[in-house]
Amino acid sequence: MSEPGTARTLLPERWSRTTVTLPANRNLPDDDQAMLALAIEWIRRGGPKEEDIRARFGFGAMPFWHRICYLLTRPNWLLLLSTATITELQAQAMTQFNPPRRVT
Repeated sequence: MSEPGTARTLLPERWSRTTVTLPANRNLPDDDQAMLALAIEWIRRGGPKEEDIRARFGFGAMPFWHRICYLLTRPNWLLLLSTATITELQAQAMTQFNPPRRVT
């Protein structure tokens, strides 16, 4: 989040390759917005890499996906995302929580 009295950079109104339209009033938290934008940006490639998450937010993949799952339950985000995007993000999160096991 930006310091009081400093201007924060404006984000584009529409992210490329996504269905997200940012709200005009921008009352949603910056970190939440950035997390969803990163997850959606990587949606076609199976989600962001852990090093990208750690570099951007300072924590690993599990807290990131937990937060994404939480955000997908919030009405203010549900109104902005398409059903297909929500379903895909939930599927990617479940893959992260339950990775395929190797049979040895």
